[in-house]
Amino acid sequence: MVPENRVRRHIHILAILWIVYAGLKFLGGGFLYVFSHNVFPGFMTPQMPSEVHGFLGNILALVSVFLLAKGVAAVITGIGLLQRAPWARILTLVLAFLSLLDIPFGTALGIYTIWVLLSRDADHEYEALERGMM
Repeated sequence: MVPENRVRRHIHILAILWIVYAGLKFLGGGFLYVFSHNVFPGFMTPQMPSEVHGFLGNILALVSVFLLAKGVAAVITGIGLLQRAPWARILTLVLAFLSLLDIPFGTALGIYTIWVLLSRDADHEYEALERGMM
């Protein structure tokens, strides 16, 4: 009898959740990018010097690029998990630890990811999935 593989039971759900999380990052990053380039100049007040205004717009644009990059990494992670790629487990764990600070969805996804991929014998179970043994 083949032993139960907990990673196999959760890997598909985990991959889908990472792709959904990427969609949220794309929405947030895209909105922030548009806001920083188009809408933000409309909020300039006479009390705000143009240097500060430009600086804030650039900071928002930088944050939006970071969110979009995190979204791209999350899509790559989800696709890698669906394909049971050898590198996907490590990338997923790195992103899981980074997403712990992203309350509430990133924190929940990070905890779930760590629970699935770092529990006892998870490395052997994932390697068995890579080889197609389970």
